[in-house]
Amino acid sequence: MTALWRIVLISILGIIITHSVLSQPLLNEAERARNQQNRLKTVNVYSLKLNKDIDKRTFLDHKLSYDQEGKLLEQTYYDSTDLEMLKWTNIYNSRQQLSERIFCVYRDTIAETVFHYAGNGSLIEEITQNADGVLFSKISYNCDSKGKIISSREEIFPELQPYLHQAYKFDQQGYLLLRFLGESKFHVEHNFKYQYARNGLLEKITEAGHDTVPFGWIIYDYERDGLPKAFTVKHENGKMYKVYYSYDNHQGLKSESRNFYLNTLLLDQEKSEFTNDAKGNIKKQLKYRKNNELSVLYNYTYEYYE
Repeated sequence: MTALWRIVLISILGIIITHSVLSQPLLNEAERARNQQNRLKTVNVYSLKLNKDIDKRTFLDHKLSYDQEGKLLEQTYYDSTDLEMLKWTNIYNSRQQLSERIFCVYRDTIAETVFHYAGNGSLIEEITQNADGVLFSKISYNCDSKGKIISSREEIFPELQPYLHQAYKFDQQGYLLLRFLGESKFHVEHNFKYQYARNGLLEKITEAGHDTVPFGWIIYDYERDGLPKAFTVKHENGKMYKVYYSYDNHQGLKSESRNFYLNTLLLDQEKSEFTNDAKGNIKKQLKYRKNNELSVLYNYTYEYYE
């Protein structure tokens, strides 16, 4: 398992870990290899909101940019006036590992995250601060001899609290931006333990506070080829979030279902159906709400390196 894939497990699937409010999902190795093979340069995603009370115009929703090795460089979301609303910029080191991520809101830099690695490529530390150098959060990682993360400790500092409310939502790719984290004006510390299957895939992450009593879990399920099939986020207060994925014969994403529960009560649900082109890139996404009403249509356009 490469260092990049370990980061992907943290950034894509590790939902209640890390500062989700400032993080966007990276690519898994299959997606990166496909982008490199297709020489993908940019993706523009246009949205048409179909709710009756919304003006039915097509907007540029978000844009993704890649380098010639298929790595995600920038991810930008736009408001209805085509202004840059949210933007993540990824910077990589000579080993092609993520070394820095910059998060901006309306072009103002809100946070900068720096990643530190050991000589063998193992992730050691992740530090996030604002543009003035004020510390937001710090994550320390403990890895085994093969570089696999076995535990981590996250510290959240009071200066991050004003941004936590942004975490209670989902991103456009279907990954949960939800912390199960109460408001606090004090320094907060969380500890995480990682469990792996025999094939090396991450099976479970357990979150605990100072008293080491578990209060949050993420459980993963995979297809035979290692693609994520489902993951479940649980919290001791009864909150639970489940995501299910299905794929076509070419490993392209076919559908996803996102369900948010309080105990056994289904509070919210979103379903998406995807259409892919011959290269495995998404052409169209149809998003449905809990009542199966079609709410948003996304169209994808691609630009490639020559």
